[in-house]
Amino acid sequence: MIVKVGLSFVDKNTGKKRKVKYSDVKYDLCDWADASKYLPADFDLLYLKTKDKTYVGWSQGKKWDGLNVPKDINVLYWKFKHE
Repeated sequence: MIVKVGLSFVDKNTGKKRKVKYSDVKYDLCDWADASKYLPADFDLLYLKTKDKTYVGWSQGKKWDGLNVPKDINVLYWKFKHE
C-alpha cells in the first residue's frame, strides 16, 4: 500500500480520522523517501531519483510531472528541494 501525504485515514490506535503528515514518512540517512511506499503532497517541489538520473519535479496524484521529467518516469526515491 502506498501512503500519500495529505490524505486522511482512520488511526488504528485512536479510531479517529487524521491526515498523513511528512513526519509519518520514513526517510533514509540522506533524506530520501521510498516512492514505492510514500507519495508526497501534490505540487511540492522535489528531487526525483530514478535508476539513471535525478530530476526536479513534483507529484500529481499518483503520477510524476515537471519541466524535463519524462512521461514514463519510474521514480525510485524522492526528497524535498529546499529553495
